[in-house]
Amino acid sequence: MMDSKEFVSKNELCVVACIESFSSRKGEKLLDLWLKMEGWFTEIKVPVLLLSRDGDRVCSQIEILYASKLFFKHEVNDIFFKEYQVLKKKLIFGKEKTIVYPYVFLFQDGKIYTTAKRMSEKSIAEIY
Repeated sequence: MMDSKEFVSKNELCVVACIESFSSRKGEKLLDLWLKMEGWFTEIKVPVLLLSRDGDRVCSQIEILYASKLFFKHEVNDIFFKEYQVLKKKLIFGKEKTIVYPYVFLFQDGKIYTTAKRMSEKSIAEIY
């Protein structure tokens, strides 16, 4: 699978959603939400890339399990996350941890057309 930059540059119009992990409770909810909305984007032929910190193996298993038209990708070294500033530092149980905020980007011709800084049914509908 191509990397996230290549995905964005090869598609005239595409959506990229950033998710910390598909295996967390929040990640599972976000994955369910995208699977629910998948038909909308398939219908208008806009590819959706779900980027995660999960390894390639986890992403491949999810792709196979759900037989989805969505693309799942492990973001190596947080390159995309850093460039589009979705990494945030948080104190969790007294320790500083860097997490991925669930942002959604709509790219047109390789440039951000719009951004949703919360991932919800409403924000995805607005992107659509």
